[in-house]
Amino acid sequence: MAAVKTGVWTHSARETGDAAQTWSRFCGDKDKARTFAWIQDHTWHECEKKNAGTCKRHWQHLTRSCETHSGTGFSLSVTLALLAHLEGARLLHQVSSSLDVQDDTPPTPVHWRPLGVRYRRNPRTGERERVQDVPVPVYLPPAAHEGLWGGEGWIRGFRYARNDKLSTRLPKTWKPQLFERQFYSEILDATLTITVTMRTLDLIDQAYGFDFYILKTPKADMCSKLGMDLKRTMLLRLARRDPKLHPDDPARREAIYNKYQEFAIPEEEAEWVGLSLEEAIEKQRLLEKKDPVPLFKVYAEELVNQLKEQELQKQQK
Repeated sequence: MAAVKTGVWTHSARETGDAAQTWSRFCGDKDKARTFAWIQDHTWHECEKKNAGTCKRHWQHLTRSCETHSGTGFSLSVTLALLAHLEGARLLHQVSSSLDVQDDTPPTPVHWRPLGVRYRRNPRTGERERVQDVPVPVYLPPAAHEGLWGGEGWIRGFRYARNDKLSTRLPKTWKPQLFERQFYSEILDATLTITVTMRTLDLIDQAYGFDFYILKTPKADMCSKLGMDLKRTMLLRLARRDPKLHPDDPARREAIYNKYQEFAIPEEEAEWVGLSLEEAIEKQRLLEKKDPVPLFKVYAEELVNQLKEQELQKQQK
């Protein structure tokens, strides 16, 4: 059985194939394809040469899956777990504390209504039938990550020509109505112009403020890179209690920090909140990066230490 050595772990080719099938569900756009290529390049070269053929077949399957599957998004916790399976546990260890239960909770139904039961009576026959809650697939375009759509997205379906059920079905895409609105953030002390939907406005009102909405909304319901970046920035300011917020009014600054104190987390965790997979990989790479030390400095330190030891030996004599 072929094996892929990744860091301190050694995984069999079968486990690598299972990971490939998992990864294929989340690959689709160019960014994920580039990230996949990065993982492939950093793990394939460590495959044992004597069984390289088996590993090569798994990587070919992974490549085809990445090219043929058109995923609309992926969960960072699942992807990082897969990355840990391929690349090692270092990255997962850094971000595991920041990926709380919110990342695993199912998203709130927006475009469909769950039945809430597993069985129901057939109104015609009276027999007990099993029912399932099947979510409506939602496509989030790139513009959704540049605004706050409140979980809404594009719904793709069909319509009948001339509203005649006997006519040909035509493809149709339902899109949410978008607005540009200005929001004031107390934590950031800035006014932001953001593209939102009516549902987003209702959610902000339910949360009693823009900052509360950003901090309370889990990632599964946020569905926005902009929203997660704002959350990370707010959490970092709360963790550092940045004195740049209202420097001329300390009382107001402390009142704001105390108002949102329940959302404060350690700075080491806040730094990883909302990062994409590529951003997390780059951050981990920079943390592990070590600048080379010139040899003359190494030899100079050794010479100084030797001279100190000789001086001590002379004093002892």
